[in-house]
Amino acid sequence: MIRFSNTIDIAADSNVVFGYLVDLEHVPEWNRAIGRTEKLTPGSVRVGSRFRQARTVPRPGVEMIQIISLDPHRSFQIAGTLGPFQSRLSYEIEPVDGGTRVTNHVELDPPIPIGPLGDVLGARVRGAVAENLAVLKRLLEDPAARRS
Repeated sequence: MIRFSNTIDIAADSNVVFGYLVDLEHVPEWNRAIGRTEKLTPGSVRVGSRFRQARTVPRPGVEMIQIISLDPHRSFQIAGTLGPFQSRLSYEIEPVDGGTRVTNHVELDPPIPIGPLGDVLGARVRGAVAENLAVLKRLLEDPAARRS
């Protein structure tokens, strides 16, 4: 199992940050590895909402993810496939002076034992996730930068 966390502060209202993050169809706007995310479950985002996303990096693929916990305006957790991994990701949203703190916890379960390579792979993935969160920060701090 590969586990890591990243935290970033965003100069935006916590309700805006939560609403943007929990709508997973926004993921391609801030995650360079995802070309498209489509909500499969009708209605508002809730526990049980399912999404299909098209991954472009490191290789093309289709992933299925689902909201497995949701505490409105505070946190949510998703589970499913991310690349070759079974995964669990959580996002904690906390109002702080001047904006919002987002903490992302990631658990990736490789399909085969990877031994000591897990540390190297985990560090690379953690770095890529940190880069994605930096893009998220820029988008939420400057809504004019968002893709239409």
